[in-house]
Amino acid sequence: MLNFHSTLTRKDFLKGIGLAGAGLGAASAVTPMFHDLDELVASTPSTRNLPWFVKEREHGDPTTPIDWSMIQRRPYTWARMDPSLPVYDNLKAIGAPVTRWLDWADKKAEDEILFAKAREEFPGFEPGIDGFGDLRTTALTHASEMFAFGQFPQKMNLGGNMVDLVPAIRAAGGYLGSTDSYAGPKIVHTPEEMGGTKYQGTPEDNLRTLKAGIRYFGGEDVGALELDDNLKKLIFTVDQYGKTLEFGDVEECVETPRQVIIPNKCKYIFLWTMRQPYEWTRRQSGRFEGAATETSYERAYNTKAHFQDFARGLGYQMISAGNNSLSPAGAWAVLGGLGEQSRASYVNHPLYGITLRVTWGFLTDMPLPPSRPIDFGARKFCETCGICAEACPFGAINPGEPTWKDDNAFGNAGFLGWRCDYTKCPHCPICQGTCPFNSHPGSFIHDIVKGTVSTTPVFNSFFKNMEKSFKYGRKNPATWWDEVDDYPYGVDTSY
Repeated sequence: MLNFHSTLTRKDFLKGIGLAGAGLGAASAVTPMFHDLDELVASTPSTRNLPWFVKEREHGDPTTPIDWSMIQRRPYTWARMDPSLPVYDNLKAIGAPVTRWLDWADKKAEDEILFAKAREEFPGFEPGIDGFGDLRTTALTHASEMFAFGQFPQKMNLGGNMVDLVPAIRAAGGYLGSTDSYAGPKIVHTPEEMGGTKYQGTPEDNLRTLKAGIRYFGGEDVGALELDDNLKKLIFTVDQYGKTLEFGDVEECVETPRQVIIPNKCKYIFLWTMRQPYEWTRRQSGRFEGAATETSYERAYNTKAHFQDFARGLGYQMISAGNNSLSPAGAWAVLGGLGEQSRASYVNHPLYGITLRVTWGFLTDMPLPPSRPIDFGARKFCETCGICAEACPFGAINPGEPTWKDDNAFGNAGFLGWRCDYTKCPHCPICQGTCPFNSHPGSFIHDIVKGTVSTTPVFNSFFKNMEKSFKYGRKNPATWWDEVDDYPYGVDTSY
C-alpha cells in the first residue's frame, strides 16, 4: 500500500551512528539503560503492547518533573476560538471564557501565513478558489465536520427548509451533542435493568475488557490511574461550558445546565488515545486543509459516546464530556504512561509520535490497576531537537529550555516542561507533521532510531539532522490525491 522504506542499508546506517562492531559497546557505555536481559524484560510493561525500548518508571514519576504544591484546581479557560469551528456560535451564546476571539478576517490572515509557508516549502503549491486552499481538500475538510467536536448539526433540512435546531433543543433541556453530556447517551440498558448483576472482574481483567471495547469503537492505547488528592487538583472547577464540577455522595452522575456532580465512588481514571490520519497530518496547511484534525474529532466523540454506553451495559459509569472537560488533556495521559510530554505540548507516544488527536480520561467506578509513566527518550530528544518550534510560522512553540513558569491565562504552572501558546496556534497542525517520532514504523531506520534514542541520547542531534535529510516530515497537500493509496480513515491499524 504505502512505501516508507529507505534505500540506505542497515549496515551503513549502523556504521554511521557508531552502533556496528566496537561502536555498540562504546555507545552503550555512554548511557547504559539495561544491564542484562532480566532487567530489560522486567522494564517492559506487562499489560500493554509497547515496544521493547519503553521503560516503566515509578508511579507518579513521569519524565516531566512535577511540583504538586504549585498546582491548584482552577476553572477551564479556552485559549482561542475562531468562527470556522462548529462550536463557535454556541460558545458565544453562553459567554464561554475565551482568551482570544477571532473573526473571519483574523482567520483569513492566519491562513495566508500558512499558504505562504506552503508555497515556500512546496514550489508550485497555490491556494484554490477564493484563497481557501485546494478545493478538493476544502471539501474533504468541511465534509469531515458534520459531527466534529461531538456537535449535532445545528441546522437541518426539513421539508425543503433549513431549520435551526438549537433553540428547540435548549428549550427542552436537551444536549447539543456528546460534548455536553458527562454520563453519555444512556441508551443501553444496565444489567440491573435487565434483571441481572454488573460485570465482575479483577482490576486487570477490567482493564483488558475496556481496552477491547475502546479499540472496537476506534480508540487505541489505554492506561489507568487511581484518583488521589494530587490528581484531583487537575480536575477543573468549572468546565468549558461554564458548568461547575463537584464531587458528592450520589449514586449516578448528576447533570444540570450549570452543574455536574460526580459520584465519590468514581475513584478510577480510564485513559485512552486515538491517532489522526498520518498522511494527511503531514499535509495540513491551514484551517481549510484540516481534514485530518476534523475527522479525528468526529471519530473521537462518536467513540466516546459508544464506549460510555458499552461501560453502562457492563454496569459501570464512564464520566467525561470530552478531552478537556475534566482535566488538561495530556496531564493524566503522561502520568498514566500513554506517552511523554513533548516540546510542542502534545503527548508523544512511542508508536504514534505526536499524531495523537485524543488523550482522554474518564472517571469511573470500575476498579482498574494504575499504569505507570514511561520513558522512551522522547523528552531528552525534544531538548536537542526543536524541529516543531522551527517549523511553526506563528511562534507558538517554546524554542528554549523547559520552565516551571506559565504565563498563559489558560495554562498551569507546576511542571517543568514546554508550553505552547494556544492563543497563537490555529491547529494547522504543522508541528505534528514535522515531528521525527511520527515517522511510520514501516521503515527499519525509525525502529532503530527510537530504540537508540531511548538508550543513547548522545546521537539525538544526529538523528534530528537525519530526519531533515530523509524528508520524512511535511508533504505537499496536493500529492495526497494522486500519490497516496491511503488506509480507511487514514490510519494503519497494523501497529
